[in-house]
Amino acid sequence: MQAVAPYDEREASDQQWMLDWIDAGHPLFRTAKPATPHRHLAVHAALLDEAERTLMLVDHATAKAWLTQRFVANDCPPLFPNP
Repeated sequence: MQAVAPYDEREASDQQWMLDWIDAGHPLFRTAKPATPHRHLAVHAALLDEAERTLMLVDHATAKAWLTQRFVANDCPPLFPNP
């Protein structure tokens, strides 16, 4: 995360908050469903169709929110396993 250059002051603030959270030693990944610990790491990716100027979102029924891509938990299989 430290290698990512923040886009603006808000992103710099969010990045510092995330680094402080990681450094605090709390569990990073979900250990039990649906959300234990309450704050846990999630991976999001934005699928952008530049020609159509649209963004793909997924309606996540459990989270009751529109999200991009998938959550990460200790028991989630990797997206790209090592060969």
